[in-house]
Amino acid sequence: MTQSPREAVLSQISDSVNAISGLPECRTVAKKMYCNLVRRVKLLSPLFEELRDGEEEELGSDIVKGLDSLRIALDSALEMLKSVHEGSKIYQALQVDKIARKFDLVTEQIEAALSQIPYDKLDIPEEVREQIELVHTQFKRAGRENGVS
Repeated sequence: MTQSPREAVLSQISDSVNAISGLPECRTVAKKMYCNLVRRVKLLSPLFEELRDGEEEELGSDIVKGLDSLRIALDSALEMLKSVHEGSKIYQALQVDKIARKFDLVTEQIEAALSQIPYDKLDIPEEVREQIELVHTQFKRAGRENGVS
């Protein structure tokens, strides 16, 4: 049995969120950036749980496109977080500005993907919608504070 585009993208996003959530604590100079990104991604998980557990209604192509952009952004975040966690602490200390820029770019990518998702068209509880909008605002603010956007 093949998955619908809705099921496939939601499954892939859930896998990425779970992988990011399961990453060990960071102990490098990028600890604050790392922890902030992981925390924000974890806060997105109720959205995907609601969409996955909700009615089997077909999502519009604009929603699927936004979710697919988010999947790509989360995959980029996962790869970057893994490289920071597994990378040389000495190298990271010497390249802190370069690493900060990578975090900024991933934050911008996630924020742009969240901007593509029309929350008002999703059949999710109001509390989940509000939480996702707050997290989206945090991603926007993080991008502005770091000079992105």
